[in-house]
Amino acid sequence: MTSLQAIRYSRGKLEVLDQLRLPHEHHYDVVSTSEEAFECIRTMKVRGAPAIAIVASLAHAVELVQGGWGGREIQRPRGRALFPLT
Repeated sequence: MTSLQAIRYSRGKLEVLDQLRLPHEHHYDVVSTSEEAFECIRTMKVRGAPAIAIVASLAHAVELVQGGWGGREIQRPRGRALFPLT
């Protein structure tokens, strides 16, 4: 018997267990963009604060690995630190 994982990730590939289909089916959705991750979260295919945060973060990682930022420059607000210390 194999263990069921809510999130499967390898460099550049993210799969999320569709929790709406449980317990009758074990189906994984491939997530390759931030928009797809948002849709999985919005439709409650992924649930729980830790899983939501992980899916959101890993979706960004997948986009970066695949060059999904479209060559756009990342801009920071003027006069603000990129990672402010509070």
